Amino acid sequence: MDIKILASGSSGNAYIISDGKTTLLLDAGIPFKEIQKGCGFQTSSISGCLVTHRHGDHAKAIPKLLQRGIAVYSNADVAGIYPGVHRMDALKEHGIGTFRILPFEAEHDVPCFGYQVTSEETGEKLVYITD
Repeated sequence: MDIKILASGSSGNAYIISDGKTTLLLDAGIPFKEIQKGCGFQTSSISGCLVTHRHGDHAKAIPKLLQRGIAVYSNADVAGIYPGVHRMDALKEHGIGTFRILPFEAEHDVPCFGYQVTSEETGEKLVYITD
């Protein structure tokens, strides 16, 4: 699984992961232009974005992603703030392309998810927890 760090820290968080078949964005806490640069202006290659929680350093680009037709997935709190975000439930597995996503609740000052991402293509697993 390829992992590309676009930003990490209180000024913004965004990562791109790919198993060669499916590409996901993990968090969208930077301007959309920076996400475009990070994926070589191939935003159509992004199958979806998993957002951990509503803080701006994780969710800033959600409106632009939705506007551009990129599916965004998160918990009920984020889905309630941003119409169009697909609500995921903790411990209920979801499929996005060749990835199986298992969201789980993480401790934070707002409702927050971590994600276990498993590639059906490579068999590799990634656990993403932030803040």
